[in-house]
Amino acid sequence: MMILKNSRTKCHCCLIVSKTLPTTSRLKVTTNEFVILSIDPGTTDLGWAVSKATYGTCKMEVLDMGHLKPTQVISTKPYRQEVERFGKRPISLRYIREHIEVLIQKYHPDFYVSEGCFGGQFFTAIEALIQSISTIRQLLLIKYQEPLHIISPKEIKKAASGFGGSGKGEVA
Repeated sequence: MMILKNSRTKCHCCLIVSKTLPTTSRLKVTTNEFVILSIDPGTTDLGWAVSKATYGTCKMEVLDMGHLKPTQVISTKPYRQEVERFGKRPISLRYIREHIEVLIQKYHPDFYVSEGCFGGQFFTAIEALIQSISTIRQLLLIKYQEPLHIISPKEIKKAASGFGGSGKGEVA
């Protein structure tokens, strides 16, 4: 999501700011620097990156990144009773919420961005993806009064490679 291959395209950070600037006043106008928490949602594997960007320069520095594998973690002994009582998905979503909250407290992002859903997936996969996004959106809204900005996969691919129909290999 963060690598630019085509300098003529709007960079990921500029795309985020241009889509969200009217809805936020937290941009540090004096320095034009801001921190973005980007999320690639999912309930089996959720990717995240924290980046520091400078608006107008298309410069972005990745501060930290990683991924969560909730289904692997909740399969361990400490979670077994809860999973038996409530099911895997609610416990996975709680695990995601707790870890996103740790990232928020550690990096204090100015913007929160998630990749949106796209067609062509199985219903259960779409449902899990929507629940993952909704969990993060609710956390941000209720606890931090911040919006989660959704960017479509095509917009991300276009910002990274210049073409919205790019494959994963052309974007990464």
